[in-house]
Amino acid sequence: MKIITIDCPTNTALTLLQPKDFVCNTPEEVVAATKAGKPSDLIGWHDEGSFGFYHKKKAVTIELSKLENAAVTYMTRAKGTGWIALEIEHKDKRGILPILESKAYKQEALGWFKDKSEVL
Repeated sequence: MKIITIDCPTNTALTLLQPKDFVCNTPEEVVAATKAGKPSDLIGWHDEGSFGFYHKKKAVTIELSKLENAAVTYMTRAKGTGWIALEIEHKDKRGILPILESKAYKQEALGWFKDKSEVL
């Protein structure tokens, strides 16, 4: 298992969402990594068959065999605040689900998602 600690932007609130069927028990190695880092850190992990995230006492795991696509998407402001999200699409076409999001579009937050896209 590879574990990566990702610094989160301090000026952008990130939320780790837990879609149905993806809530999991966090691996012990990941829990240990969270204790070594800052509370705002995003912890990512992956192994041969899955990947996941841990952030602010929430965890999510995605099995690679069920994943069709993953992408960073965003909507800029028109009248509302917009948003930025890391979304996944199931192979069984159950829809597109956000996993990690910023509830407000900010250029700094989009830059962070783009900079971290290889890791995410």
